[in-house]
Amino acid sequence: MDDLAISIKKTIEVFKMTNPNDKILVQFAIWTAATAAKSSARQGKYIKGTTIKRTFATADIEEIATDSGLTKLTVQEIGKYSMEEYDDLHTEMCESIMRHAMKRNISLTYGIAAKIVNVYIKTISINLGKNEYPVLRYIHPPVDRRILTNIGAAFKNSPFWRKNSKKAWTKLSKDEYMDIINSMRKLPIVIKHGLPATEFYWNL
Repeated sequence: MDDLAISIKKTIEVFKMTNPNDKILVQFAIWTAATAAKSSARQGKYIKGTTIKRTFATADIEEIATDSGLTKLTVQEIGKYSMEEYDDLHTEMCESIMRHAMKRNISLTYGIAAKIVNVYIKTISINLGKNEYPVLRYIHPPVDRRILTNIGAAFKNSPFWRKNSKKAWTKLSKDEYMDIINSMRKLPIVIKHGLPATEFYWNL
């Protein structure tokens, strides 16, 4: 389990969360998503590339997450979604986040929008069970340099992972992102335990 997951679990215990829709948990989910997204803004090379027209703060992500509809999502509502239905919803959320960010003069790549969605969903669902909510087998892991690098190292003989393990997650397009997600689904650990199990490679 990574440090972020441990932090989330401890926070949930402190607040004694039982309802994933609780306002405090939603606020915490926004904070974790914003923190993950802001990590890209601290990369000087990324800022110089002018992909982001201005740096953004947690307040920006909170407004964007709310306006895009992300904070209205509940695990109960999407709990029985199929993999295809969840992928469609994920794409819709990413594109909505990018549109609402642009209204604030913040240009987010698909890779960063996906990171916001993935960390938010991970946070609101981390204390729930896959048996009760099958969609939790399909939610996407936060894709970053560490997880891509470690998967590439573990599957050196894979032409796909040799190529894509070196890609910058902050610059991923929609097609590049989905290629990575679909390839993750072919990993043995994911076939057995579901897509979130990909985070095993984050801890290597």
